[in-house]
Amino acid sequence: MDLTDIQKTYRSRRNRQIIIGLLALLGFAAMLYINVYPQAMAPLKPLQVVLLVLVLEAGMLIASLLNWRCPNCNKHLGRGWNPKACPKCGVELR
Repeated sequence: MDLTDIQKTYRSRRNRQIIIGLLALLGFAAMLYINVYPQAMAPLKPLQVVLLVLVLEAGMLIASLLNWRCPNCNKHLGRGWNPKACPKCGVELR
């Protein structure tokens, strides 16, 4: 894989990571909304909604852990949102 392919793959993974992060925030906002306005989910009990959101959040966490990897060495890229280089192999990502 040459450098341009690595950088292209990284951009794609970064975009997916941003979407996963936004969906996670949306899930937490939904839980907060249900906590404040439990009548908004009348057919469902608040505990059911919280459990559903927690399961979805766990799925997004797993997706994030599988997605946020270096295209070159496949090691996890750490906690940063936009690293310049892989902390493990040093390949330039952007």
